[in-house]
Amino acid sequence: MDRLDLRQKRNFYIILSVTLLSVVGVTTITPVFPEMSKELNVSRDKIGLLITVFTLPGAVLAPIIGVAADRWGRKKVLIPALILFGISGTLCFFAREFEVILGLRFFQGLGAACLGIINTTLIGDIFSGNQKAKAMGYNSGALSVAAALFPAIGGLLATINWYYPFLIPALALGVAVIVYFYLDNPEPEEKPQLKNYFQNIIKSIFTKEAITLFLLCFTTFILLFGVIMTYLPIFLKDQFNLTSSEIGFLLSFLAISTGIVASQLDRISKMLPMKFLIIFGFFSYLVGFLAIPYAENIYSMLILLLIIGIGQGINVPTIFNILTSIAPLDHRGAFMSVNSMTIRAGQTVGPLIGGVLFSLWGISWVFWAGAIVASFFILVAMLFIPSFAHSKT
Repeated sequence: MDRLDLRQKRNFYIILSVTLLSVVGVTTITPVFPEMSKELNVSRDKIGLLITVFTLPGAVLAPIIGVAADRWGRKKVLIPALILFGISGTLCFFAREFEVILGLRFFQGLGAACLGIINTTLIGDIFSGNQKAKAMGYNSGALSVAAALFPAIGGLLATINWYYPFLIPALALGVAVIVYFYLDNPEPEEKPQLKNYFQNIIKSIFTKEAITLFLLCFTTFILLFGVIMTYLPIFLKDQFNLTSSEIGFLLSFLAISTGIVASQLDRISKMLPMKFLIIFGFFSYLVGFLAIPYAENIYSMLILLLIIGIGQGINVPTIFNILTSIAPLDHRGAFMSVNSMTIRAGQTVGPLIGGVLFSLWGISWVFWAGAIVASFFILVAMLFIPSFAHSKT
């Protein structure tokens, strides 16, 4: 990023490292789902539980994490979370029972929940105005690049054996050391009285603008995790007989388009209203999900994945940028934790809903249901979403 001093650049790169780790827990193992289902003797409609138990702690405990970050400080929550994430994630490498892996994934997900809350909170703490919009876009772009690379890396490691992708979370232990020594961030100066603290949180959360944005986040991540992350790899395996590494490579195209769009969102949002951008994002989902069951070759799949990636690249950083703008510093952690709770809830129920649709009517209806949901939220956006202004604070 340009026009940042050395301290801001160092802080931003540390935040990026936390962001990259926050997607390791899902993206590196989804290309291996078909092989894991076979090796662990688990039915394919239940393999999505590996995502559900990972995202569940964030869906339930996010508000507590946010309050802790506001009262004890960002670093005092972030460092233990990185250590928990790294240790429990790496222990999955040694496990050979599905139930044991599920238990370890729960604790890894608890650490990941903290990462997903504090990284965006830190951006809101450290940056403001156009710098914050750019930082949020670059952060989302980096997340998308990671989502492009990690499936390929996970699939490549799986060529050694299916459990090798579980070694990647060990990187979190090194990041914890870097955060301890080098992250220089502002912290809330005083611990507010709990009564006033919660009153302020409730007042800022229960607004039409905030509730609408939380709902959009929830829906976006239901589609991402319930349709793309869990059942697209199985569709690619069944339809085109791809290996884990080939599935990871193909999924990387979705994340590449997401990253390119997200990194340019500051420029795009100055030219187009944010309401239009959100509608266009859900329209990209609609087109992609509706057409995937009819894809007859890899080239048509690549085009559809690029289209879906554009929608993802628009929706997530746009929503996050607005949320950090309307949340004040003294309870920004708690405010963003509510958003994280809606995200984790979407990540948790998405694979469950996808599993039910898959078991009842087949995999095509997983994608068609995603298209129906996208259509509904296009209508919601047209009728109920206000024309959000570009963030200036």
